[in-house]
Amino acid sequence: MNIEVTEEKIELFKKEYKNTLNQKLEELKGNVSKDKANEIKKAIHDKGVDFFNFFEKSLDIYNSDDPLITEDYKNKKYEDVLNIIDTIIKHWQVIRTIDEKFGLVKTVPSRNAYGAIQRSINKNATRRERKEICKKFKENKLYTDVLDSGKKHTNMTKKHLIAYGVIAGTLFLVALLIIVLVVECPTPAQERIFLVILALAAAAFAATIPGFITVEIKHPIAVSAGGALAVFVIVFFSKPAQISTFTDCERSIAGTVYFGDTPQEGVELNFVKLNQNTNTNQSGNFHLAVDFRAIGDELTMRLTHKEIALDTSMTFTAEQLKNRLEIKVARYCVGCTQRDSVTNALLNEKSKCYASKDRIGRYIEGFTAAGRKKGRIVKCQVK
Repeated sequence: MNIEVTEEKIELFKKEYKNTLNQKLEELKGNVSKDKANEIKKAIHDKGVDFFNFFEKSLDIYNSDDPLITEDYKNKKYEDVLNIIDTIIKHWQVIRTIDEKFGLVKTVPSRNAYGAIQRSINKNATRRERKEICKKFKENKLYTDVLDSGKKHTNMTKKHLIAYGVIAGTLFLVALLIIVLVVECPTPAQERIFLVILALAAAAFAATIPGFITVEIKHPIAVSAGGALAVFVIVFFSKPAQISTFTDCERSIAGTVYFGDTPQEGVELNFVKLNQNTNTNQSGNFHLAVDFRAIGDELTMRLTHKEIALDTSMTFTAEQLKNRLEIKVARYCVGCTQRDSVTNALLNEKSKCYASKDRIGRYIEGFTAAGRKKGRIVKCQVK
């Protein structure tokens, strides 16, 4: 944001604040209730906060190392700082007067309020000026922690940007290296996270290099970017390091077994050809180190789980086994009820889910026979 635009916005905030202040003070002259007075105070204070906060943000521009910002600009801004201090003090005098007159809950400034303005004072004021301003703040019950500390207003320079870019890029690369060493066989979601970290590292380093680059990608989605963001896009979509091709992953079979759409714990996977087996964990995941040379072109695995009546076999090619498997087992569910034959009152209700249609049929037969034996009305509905 350039100086002209910034100053125009400051004037806009200032005008809105003064208009609101004058309008609301006129409203207070009439017969005003406590609630109405509280609304008026809030409206005045909110506009004041908006004005003062934006003014403080503008100080970053004037304290940057931009050669276009001359000493004349900085001196003029310091004069604005001195003027706004009087506005801030008058603002709090108005707020406290409203609180006392109408017995409202007191609004008080935060301890960090006007820190940027105080740092600007420390940087530009003489010792005598700073002492007088500090006295004004304290007389009007405003915190002077920054004035007392002597901290000066600083802004991030180009040197800082370069240093932080290198640090951020290095940290991202170190994090990626640690993750790759720890995670033996990443899932597709983990691979995507690794790629994002790598792209962020590249973008962080690119932000420190002079010059500009633009890129436009139309597949798989249309993207147009420039600068460091362009480097992020290039790395993210070009995928320079496919982690799934690492040797460790090729020596392991991993995946998730779903019962319907839900990961299923306790499924036993038996690889007869390899004389190996494993079970899914609480998240439905399994991981088994194997000798791929013994697999050949394809491998059949048998999946069993007693509680859900699962007993099925599936065959996968050697290429499929190199990627993480998403195995979905069919889920068949039924809901059954038993009601009194006279009153139609609900006496029993059960729901069951199995991986076998035959098992569902046998459950319906058993539940129906038990209910009819007791003279009840039985109804079962397959979901």
